[in-house]
Amino acid sequence: MKRFFVSFFFVFVTMVTGFAQTDLQVIAEVNLTKKEPITIGQLKDFVKRIEKADGKKTPAQRKDILDGLINQKLLLQFAQKQGIKVADSQINERINNVLSQMVGRPITEAEFSNLLRKEKGMSFDDYMKNQSGMTVNEYKEFLRENLIIQNCIYQNNKKTIDAAVPTDPEIKKAFANNKHNFVRPSAASLFLVVVQKEGKTAKEKALIEKLHARLKAAPNQTDSVLKEAQSKKAGFFAASMYVYNTEQSAAQMGITLEQLSEVFDSPVNTVSNVVEMADNFQFFVIKAKSEAKLLELNDKVDPSQDMTVYQLVKGQLTMQKQQVALEEATRNLVNELKVSKNYKLVKSDSELLKLLAW
Repeated sequence: MKRFFVSFFFVFVTMVTGFAQTDLQVIAEVNLTKKEPITIGQLKDFVKRIEKADGKKTPAQRKDILDGLINQKLLLQFAQKQGIKVADSQINERINNVLSQMVGRPITEAEFSNLLRKEKGMSFDDYMKNQSGMTVNEYKEFLRENLIIQNCIYQNNKKTIDAAVPTDPEIKKAFANNKHNFVRPSAASLFLVVVQKEGKTAKEKALIEKLHARLKAAPNQTDSVLKEAQSKKAGFFAASMYVYNTEQSAAQMGITLEQLSEVFDSPVNTVSNVVEMADNFQFFVIKAKSEAKLLELNDKVDPSQDMTVYQLVKGQLTMQKQQVALEEATRNLVNELKVSKNYKLVKSDSELLKLLAW
């Protein structure tokens, strides 16, 4: 029996050591401004993120991913050599903007974390791992590196990228080809009042009920309430928003489509009941409503904004053209940097494909 345990322990340790040695094996090296090895373990982590979103990859496809990782490190070293940096505040702003779009209202990372704990019983880290395979800090670093590279390429090709804009005929043709998609659903302008929960439930509930009673008596007083909300001592948030009679708007408001339809059946100046959410108390006032409309080029996309359909199409085509210009500039820079003195593959193709068949 003792011999069995000794043998088993030896095999187990050998297996673990073997896995560790494999993960630590250097398979490529980038050396533009500093020597930066790429190990099989680093590639595995990178591949796992991609496979989480796009399914399992073959060894040949994983080799292509390695090629992309080499390109990324070359570009990052080049950008860092030029002194290009991205501040933490820029990263946090990007993340807050994405989270705000997800929930349909302004929200910070800390507020979103609290919301996740209350509604799903999970941390922001766990949420990010489920969504992207990265922790919050890993995602922030990933975002930072990509922004550094993008900023670098843009700064070095600003004139060419900025010149990539659509012509008037191109804008009109794009609209004509997609005219059936430019439909504005029935819309309602709502004035939203929110009191965040911060552990003083009685006080918070009293405040929302006071505001509710005030607007119930005089629903045309939203401007004065909005002005008060801008004070740091107000204790509540207020804003005008447009919602459409769609499932997406209902989901953003945290209600069913049937409940949203009741909003559109109600007259202007109707004040909703106070609703208790996981992290706040809120109600809204219906300020205006509009019927569904098939839009033309000169129509406003959203009644609450000045942007026309023409400007929207122009903006979309500009983004597409500038993205193409950015990608071309990226390829050109990679081709310039990717020479033998700046990088090398440590393994042969056959050895590499064998290592990538995990």
